[in-house]
Amino acid sequence: MTVRFLKFCLVGFSGVFVNMAVFSLLDQKGFYYVLAAVIAFLAAVSNNFFWNNSWTFKDRCGEKSSLKGRYASFFVISAACLLGNLFILVLLVEKCEWPHQMAQITSILVMSVANFFGQNIITFGAKKE
Repeated sequence: MTVRFLKFCLVGFSGVFVNMAVFSLLDQKGFYYVLAAVIAFLAAVSNNFFWNNSWTFKDRCGEKSSLKGRYASFFVISAACLLGNLFILVLLVEKCEWPHQMAQITSILVMSVANFFGQNIITFGAKKE
């Protein structure tokens, strides 16, 4: 599980890069920061699915549902984590007065652990016999 978690984190870093690039661009263009976070999530989630499906959990892909089924599951779990991310983001920006980018990266890091366990168990978990 440690190697798989490290792979998940490496994939996550690429997703964070995509997320933060889109978020920062939209934030600088004056988008409402919560809307920018949602759009950035949508840009990053497909990147993360591709790499997790083809690398991190490659050995499990034949055991679970179709590619579409895995993507749907990956998206739903990621979206649930997005809700946690948005809660933390708004809390840090509105209550703690953190800068938008710092609050966004912190929110992503906190929710990454929950996302890993959800994906590991549900999306890419071993089939029950």
